[in-house]
Amino acid sequence: MVARGLQPAFAVALTIGTASMIQGAEDMLDIGSRLELFVDGYLVDQMHGVVQKLHSPDRQDISLSFDRPWEGSVSHAVHVFKDDAVFRMYYRGCGAEVTWAERVQCYAESTDGVHWERPVLGLYEFRGSRENNILFGTELADTNLAPFKDPNPDVRDTERYKAIAAFTAEHAGSDEKRAAVAGLVSADGIRWQLIQRDPIFIAPPKDRMFDAHQICFWDSNLERYVAYCRGWNPHRVIRRTTSADFRKWSEFEYLDYGDAPPEHFYSCMVSQYPRAPHIYIGLEKRFLPSRKAVSEHHLAGVSDAIFMSSRDGIHFDRRFMESWIRPGLDRCNWTDRNFHVAWDVIQTSPVEMSIYWVENYRHPGCRAQRGTLRPDGFVSMHAGCPGGEVVTKPLRFAGRGLVINYATSAAGSVRVEIQDQNGAAIEGFALSDCPEIYGDHLERVVTWKNGGDLGPLAGRSVRLRFALKDADLYSLRFQPEKPPITGPAVLAADPALDFSEGRMTVEAFIYTFPPPRKKAWTRIMSRYDHSPDGAQRGWEWAVLPDGRFRFRLNQPAPGTNGAQGDQNVDSQEPLAESTWIHIATVFDRPNRRLRLYLDGVLAGERKIPDLPLRPTPDQDLYLGRYGGADMHPFYGKLDELRFSATAREFDGPPDKPYSGDDPETVALYHFDERDDDATTPNAVQGSPLQSRLRVPDDRPLSESRPGFGRALTIPRPENNTRP
Repeated sequence: MVARGLQPAFAVALTIGTASMIQGAEDMLDIGSRLELFVDGYLVDQMHGVVQKLHSPDRQDISLSFDRPWEGSVSHAVHVFKDDAVFRMYYRGCGAEVTWAERVQCYAESTDGVHWERPVLGLYEFRGSRENNILFGTELADTNLAPFKDPNPDVRDTERYKAIAAFTAEHAGSDEKRAAVAGLVSADGIRWQLIQRDPIFIAPPKDRMFDAHQICFWDSNLERYVAYCRGWNPHRVIRRTTSADFRKWSEFEYLDYGDAPPEHFYSCMVSQYPRAPHIYIGLEKRFLPSRKAVSEHHLAGVSDAIFMSSRDGIHFDRRFMESWIRPGLDRCNWTDRNFHVAWDVIQTSPVEMSIYWVENYRHPGCRAQRGTLRPDGFVSMHAGCPGGEVVTKPLRFAGRGLVINYATSAAGSVRVEIQDQNGAAIEGFALSDCPEIYGDHLERVVTWKNGGDLGPLAGRSVRLRFALKDADLYSLRFQPEKPPITGPAVLAADPALDFSEGRMTVEAFIYTFPPPRKKAWTRIMSRYDHSPDGAQRGWEWAVLPDGRFRFRLNQPAPGTNGAQGDQNVDSQEPLAESTWIHIATVFDRPNRRLRLYLDGVLAGERKIPDLPLRPTPDQDLYLGRYGGADMHPFYGKLDELRFSATAREFDGPPDKPYSGDDPETVALYHFDERDDDATTPNAVQGSPLQSRLRVPDDRPLSESRPGFGRALTIPRPENNTRP
């Protein structure tokens, strides 16, 4: 019904926009399987009844009130990033009770990005005491530290953490002091030292360009360090410089905002969006120096925060001129220099991204405030009622399934059509073949009447047509192909898989058949010990009756029943059926964390007690059923099973075959046949474990798909009941 209602308007638009529908291969976008957001016009060719809608963060709790004696009302320059299992926050401490000469650089940390603590560091004496969280004062650098963790695996241990900070230097032996930026390094992110005596870059004469919070990070696209710094032209603007070694830097280049009118940007908060690092986002403090909303305040100027985006880090799209964060009803936010947004955007749960900013600046309530967005939730393609449509430019993808992040009302819907590059629906993928999709999902696999396998269309030039009704579409991606099978499995270390005292990562590709009976448990794999005291010690991969995935791990306290030690981490959404999904589960005892990744995206996390796993050395690994009993069978395919004695992190699904050369890999299974025998289930690669792989004879190895070797296949029974 939605499509019929929209066809007339769309037909007119096609007539008007025919030229845009006839494009050559040189105009085709090659997006592979990467995540794409609708923050700009990169994907979009035509819109009808649809607008790009900017979404502001939802205010949450106060992360940190700057109420310590060494902090105060002009505490500022908040900087946040995640470092393995720890969230780190850096900020300037200063206020009415702290003179400008006493300003200090402070540190806080968190295990969840929500609740923050000030560790007592004992590094710096403030008014006679070292009982504080101060890193250093002005003796090392001037102010506004901007640190990051260097991802380069070859970096020196003493320079694992790098930072820049404002600095004042005497230039070329002159008595004239100029603004400058110092480079700092640290082995632990806490104890800092200058990378060199001289600043890494210095301002030209009479240039105030470093009187702000400068930002620096390793740009994975450029494969260089980049720094974004204050400039004047004649407004407050942002400039970028790059470096291969963090010591020698290029000439500054102004950011380009196209035809957007000039505005004062008081900050330089540019970063690569963590979930799609080919996209840069700018969350800038916009300053209007001539306005004064609170007459009794001693300084003029009001601020808010704006959103902008870029594909190269220099040319920024400013289609959203409106405010991203408004001052609101709080009068203390209507005075100068509020809404300094922290670098970086952090994912604090599978369903939220956290953003931090400073508000109530120059007031007793000065604080770091937290806000949240859904993942990829900056901008959506939005349609109300009766609806609208979006058509993409011609694009080429890699993968087998289309995944969308969307939300509708109870009456709303999303439908998708795949067209050829000229705008004609491809048979089997027309709008009429796509059932209405409704609800609110971060990762929903789109299906048509013939299923959701898009493998035959991969590599072709296609368009996507979205029909939206009272709906928001935030992002899309294509599920990547499973890595190809290349050669035999490689095993290393102890094949008993005893990870009881430390860390464990289990990962595999799973292809789920629709079960014969809904609302029933299935076990993809399990490794349990049924001991006499009733403690079921071990772990399992299960699919819950509602289709969600569960990683269940058992940590019973000594002398207790195993049921009292269950720790579960579940996916938010049901597993997609009839498509390959990469699943990875992580047991990280030292950091007391369980994590679940689906296709390389964090889908669940929970805190666990500091207790070991205690599997017995001869404990069986069962594939496709519940350990210890032939029940709850799983129907589908399993391939590329890897066990690692480490707590791995993922920023995307694997894009190349697993390798046993990794010293942390304990066992690796390609499930290829040995010699010419393709029917013997025990002929799996990984011989040290094959005696403990309980694979029934009626569950043979079979093709995962042409050219991708073999996969363990557990077929559905012919009848409609479970065995």
